[in-house]
Amino acid sequence: MQRENNLLKERLLQLECVSINNNLIISGMPKYPNEIEYEVRNALVKLFEDVLHVNTAQNMMLGRCHIFPRRPGPYNQGRPKDILVRFIHFPDRMEILRGAKPLQGYETKTLY
Repeated sequence: MQRENNLLKERLLQLECVSINNNLIISGMPKYPNEIEYEVRNALVKLFEDVLHVNTAQNMMLGRCHIFPRRPGPYNQGRPKDILVRFIHFPDRMEILRGAKPLQGYETKTLY
């Protein structure tokens, strides 16, 4: 029973690691969308097309997009919130990262 439990825990950890690889955090979006998911998704697609010049952004399957709440404090006042984007297909995420390399004024990072 203990061995089976350990195998299940290991498998769960592997699945979580693979799942996290499809996430991306976008920081510093100048035009801040409302916190309604479809508006966040539309704002991201517009960002991907207009700023990153990714022509296939309309066809990308985004699993979940949501805005992180701000932590209280003077550091975060006036600063845009971070947006977590979950891509269904890993190559879509990589295409966004490739397009973001020369970008200035935005910050992209992976979620670990």
